[in-house]
Amino acid sequence: MNKEINTLTTNSTWEFLPLPPGKRTISCKWIYKVKLKADGTIERYKASCPYMKRCICNLQKAFKLQQALLYNAQGTIIVTVSVDDIVITGSNSEDITALNAYLDQQFIIKDLGKLHFFLGFEVQSTADSLFMTQIKFTHELLEDSGLQFPTSNSKGYLTPLPSNSKLSHTEGPLLADVEYYRSMVGKLNFLTNTRPDLSFAVQMLSQFMQSPREPHLQALIHLLNYVSNIATQGIILKGSNKLSLEAYSDWTACPHTRRSITGYLVTVGGSPISWKSKKQSTISRSSAEAEYRAMTQTVAEVTWLVRLLADLGVTDLLPVTLHCDNNSALHIARNSVADVLTKILPSAQHEYPLSKLGVSSQPPACAGGGGVDPTSDTWQPS
Repeated sequence: MNKEINTLTTNSTWEFLPLPPGKRTISCKWIYKVKLKADGTIERYKASCPYMKRCICNLQKAFKLQQALLYNAQGTIIVTVSVDDIVITGSNSEDITALNAYLDQQFIIKDLGKLHFFLGFEVQSTADSLFMTQIKFTHELLEDSGLQFPTSNSKGYLTPLPSNSKLSHTEGPLLADVEYYRSMVGKLNFLTNTRPDLSFAVQMLSQFMQSPREPHLQALIHLLNYVSNIATQGIILKGSNKLSLEAYSDWTACPHTRRSITGYLVTVGGSPISWKSKKQSTISRSSAEAEYRAMTQTVAEVTWLVRLLADLGVTDLLPVTLHCDNNSALHIARNSVADVLTKILPSAQHEYPLSKLGVSSQPPACAGGGGVDPTSDTWQPS
């Protein structure tokens, strides 16, 4: 506690002022916290927030940024700040050392070395890759569930949700304790930051947060058993001399709302960096329309990532390859009746997402210069 006070005083973080007449202070007290390492052992004890009775504290100095990019002739430095935790990385180690020294002079910081734990994420470094997991958070999640795993036959938990699972808003008795269900699903949602395989299951269970029922709880328990089987799983970010951006898009039906669910995954150099499972905003009238809406959402994410990576110094990512299931479009092209009854998409609306992917010209059939062979799933030139 004394160390914290001395640090605040040295940094001139607070200025103590007399209490104005007729005003009352908002009291506060010291908060003591034990900060743990990723393996659960004690890293250090923390104390913060002094209790002041007859004076007020005027804040004079604090971090006001969440992330920043610093450029110079030698390279780029990236800084991310979350409360009192800072991650600094870049292309020049000398610049990073100089920035560390400057921040220590201004705020008195502690250099913890290479990144290994940040905001619940564990990071393991190898010569050419990073392995990101949430093992500590996963164990805490399973412990908070109050269950003994496996709850039954562990061989039956090979998928996030039971096979042919059909959850409904109306079937089954309502849960007496809805807070347990909401808490577990909320924590699982945070776990999807390093577990893309959980995205669809968590999105499905999140639909029933308002009035969860017994079948929803059983599906949640099934998901928790699945997580316990592979609690150490994470994502690998590999290094590469040439980075390429690829996207995968698909959709599935929702029998309750009739709004299709979009799923996409974006990789850089073969490593996953962005993924989502989200219900579409409107009801599609055909599978082709649902697929196109899913592709549109994926293109929007790719557009943002291209701009973000450009700010980080990663350029020449266009054109971007977008993988999708276009069987419905091929079926319409083969079927003369379906082709006549299908509303044609204006070329301007089709060209816009193509331009975001870095495609300068349309395929021949889109431009009116070719067609589809009824016996083949490939484009045929004129």
